[in-house]
Amino acid sequence: MKRIIPSIAILLLTGYTLTAQKVSYGFRAAANFSKVTNAAFWAEQEHSVISNEFPTVIEASKSQILPGFHGGAFFNIELSSQFSIQPEANFNMYGSKTYLKWPGTGNETTEEQRLNYFSVPVLLQYRLSKDFFLEAGFQLDFLLSAKRSYRSTNSSHETFTGETTNTDSYKKQGFDINFGAGYQIPKLPVGVFFRYNLGVTNLPTMTWDKKLENRTAQLGVFFKVPNKK
Repeated sequence: MKRIIPSIAILLLTGYTLTAQKVSYGFRAAANFSKVTNAAFWAEQEHSVISNEFPTVIEASKSQILPGFHGGAFFNIELSSQFSIQPEANFNMYGSKTYLKWPGTGNETTEEQRLNYFSVPVLLQYRLSKDFFLEAGFQLDFLLSAKRSYRSTNSSHETFTGETTNTDSYKKQGFDINFGAGYQIPKLPVGVFFRYNLGVTNLPTMTWDKKLENRTAQLGVFFKVPNKK
């Protein structure tokens, strides 16, 4: 991976800078609101509570949005007055929150599965005006770590908590489709953006009947370093 990331960055920058009219750079920070498709199913499997003999051991299971952090840097390479290419290098906290309940026992568990990635998106931006733009592209994800934490309550109202590292349960690389929009505040080097990441990689290393894919909405701000010229 140490060779892959610099190679991607070099190819992007040299390939597009040759034809670019203007290159700028800056930094991004955002709140991530993430879910993993079929996360409740994955939690059930990890608890080993579903089998052919007992298909309804869990009374209720549902996945919820897990908030996280997004931050990184970008280059914006202008191709024309309306189009530009924006490669980025970001840190992303993805994951999902799952609630499980067992019938007739009073046992309940809330789990959080966190997935931390180094992400390399490349987006094509189209400016509807000087300040407002739309964007779409793809993203390569490199898994840094994965951790599952839980909080359980039994029928005696006793509470148990814990966490475990389960990085080996997930694939090391992933692929996303990204699209969004942004607005740069007039006469200022700052702006706001919204982006949606649609993961298309089945995350677990094991094979299940259902796919687990990242789904993340981002809402944040960016700072474009002013050009001194």
